Amino acid sequence: MPNMGMYDSMDLEMYVPDIYQPDVYKIDYEKLKEKGIKLITFDLDDTLVPKRTGKMPEPLQPHITKWKEMGFKIMLLSNGNEKKVHDFAEKLDVKYIAEAKKPAERTFQKVLDMWKDEGIEKSQIVHVGNSIMKDIAGAKAKGITACLIRYVGKQKKNVILVDKELKQELKKKNMWQKHHKNQVGDQYYQLGETQFQKVQLWR
Repeated sequence: MPNMGMYDSMDLEMYVPDIYQPDVYKIDYEKLKEKGIKLITFDLDDTLVPKRTGKMPEPLQPHITKWKEMGFKIMLLSNGNEKKVHDFAEKLDVKYIAEAKKPAERTFQKVLDMWKDEGIEKSQIVHVGNSIMKDIAGAKAKGITACLIRYVGKQKKNVILVDKELKQELKKKNMWQKHHKNQVGDQYYQLGETQFQKVQLWR
């Protein structure tokens, strides 16, 4: 792990999500559409499907269909193994990348390469996941909008996991807010809002 003291505020911004919601169903998809988003890439384990059980939540399939009907392209972008990700992608009838090695830049470049023939640019993509280190930092480093959600299924209260040193640096620069704790008054925000606007409301 690099010396976090070397990071400035601009570097740390890559760990702050553009959107933060309790789960994938609370994201304002109409707002995404208004902002020109055409492609949504979803992490799989603990974002769409609880890794512990491996069972697809009942609301997922109809919601995927609904989002497609809204005009979004949908794909899975997962570090999970090929068979598992393929099976879920087949059930949901979406494209996928398995064993993605997020947050590697080449992973998100591969997404761009897959969709370039359809004219989709990075400004028209949002990536949704539960990991600040893998999903949020990986997407934002490539200039892709990043949405953080809590782990799907029953998990312990504070489930936003992050390297301790990074967390301290974010705190020092006032970039780690109450929204990282699962409790009443969480600072959830949609695209175009910020955690800093929300913290003023909470105070």
